[in-house]
Amino acid sequence: MMQGASLQRPCGPPGCTSARLRNGTTASTSGRPAGGYAPAAAAQRCAAVHSLGRRARRAAAAGRCSLVVRAVAAPPEASLEKGGPGATYGGGSVAKVPVQNIRNFSIIAHIDHGKSTLADQLLLKTGTVSARDMVEQFMDSNDIERERGITIKLNTARMKYKASDGQLYALNLIDTPGHVDFTYEVSRSLAACEGALLVVDASQGVEAQTLANVWLAIENDLEIIPVLNKIDLPGAEPERVIEEIEAIIGLDCSNILRVSAKMGVGIEETLEAIVRRVPPPRNTTADQLRALIFDSYYDPYRGVVCQFRVMDGSVSRGDTVVMMNTGKEFTLDEIGVLAPAKVAEFTLDEIGVLAPAKVAVDTLYAGESPSVIALDGYEDVQPMVYCGLFPTDADDYQNLREALGKLQLNDAALKFEPEVNNAMGFGFRCGFLGLLHMEIVQERLEREYDLDLITTAPTVVYRAHCTDGTEQTARSRTV
Repeated sequence: MMQGASLQRPCGPPGCTSARLRNGTTASTSGRPAGGYAPAAAAQRCAAVHSLGRRARRAAAAGRCSLVVRAVAAPPEASLEKGGPGATYGGGSVAKVPVQNIRNFSIIAHIDHGKSTLADQLLLKTGTVSARDMVEQFMDSNDIERERGITIKLNTARMKYKASDGQLYALNLIDTPGHVDFTYEVSRSLAACEGALLVVDASQGVEAQTLANVWLAIENDLEIIPVLNKIDLPGAEPERVIEEIEAIIGLDCSNILRVSAKMGVGIEETLEAIVRRVPPPRNTTADQLRALIFDSYYDPYRGVVCQFRVMDGSVSRGDTVVMMNTGKEFTLDEIGVLAPAKVAEFTLDEIGVLAPAKVAVDTLYAGESPSVIALDGYEDVQPMVYCGLFPTDADDYQNLREALGKLQLNDAALKFEPEVNNAMGFGFRCGFLGLLHMEIVQERLEREYDLDLITTAPTVVYRAHCTDGTEQTARSRTV
């Protein structure tokens, strides 16, 4: 496991460094803005301020395994939420709730089982997004996601909900991808939560990624709430699927939620279950600051923007944070939360975004010799498929290098190294988690960075153990 990023606030005199987030964004390799405001890469590295120069990128790569928090300048006033999910947002500030009324949870499921649709309904029911502004796959802000109808990047939103007990709760939601090629996104988001909604299709039942994701949730010791979705379908077999969940996964389904996200059935019951069954975070306000970065992205105007979870202590604008792995210091210009548009205030134990003046992914702390223990990071991902990416114009080689460096901030599973081909010249050998992941990366490079690329045939690396005791490595072209 790699070390995580920790934030620490200085407790001494004015010379001490204090951890701080800017917009409440965190830095991480894989992250994307929700509702137009991009998240920051968490477990893997923060970048430098406005431009990602070589030196900043190297620093980010060096601390990639650690988590870092970084704040970005808030968008113009128009992007700040003025009304809000169940509470008043005065002047862009977030209405605070007690720590015991905060719930951090993810939605996990197999692909096409209805995660994003359920997230849309939760946003509508809590008033986070008005019916006028709601569109299908609201949290999937990337054009490729909307075109393909799948979730590629995790997305976050902060909702306010007044429960049946009359109290106001802050619900921090992380919507995750369902495809096997993006499982790494799921593992990073679960590390920032206390609970998870396990969505299962009432007609298809338990499938491969249902199992893979629920094991990740169990490993992170999360409270799992089973949700039976699509009960309105003619082919729905709720009783059979409930038996499958109990027999295969071993979850108690006596209080399973029966939902139709498309029709808006069972949404209120789902919100009440989140409030009752997901445990609140520990109240560690008095401790030194530590924050876990689970996502990040590169903004051409603000630099690296990060999404993070404050695990201990508190953070505010103007604090200085130190990366535990690299020893680099950064000042946080802005912090905030995504609701789903960015809001300027941030409280303890919530999921937020930040943008520091400069950042490299690492453990954040404040003070000179921190006694704080770094948070656990994320297991280094091993690529499954490799291919070569070469620019059609040799002059674009440097542009391709910079584009890959920036994209890697938002996609922690992407690996690349320089490669030279006699026919195509200079390029990069890139590693991916699967063929879909490879297609998405190529498409993002061409669309977001205006590059014209040549892609070689994908290959898989095999390691063979021979009878004479030696070990050989070979590449095989995929079909």
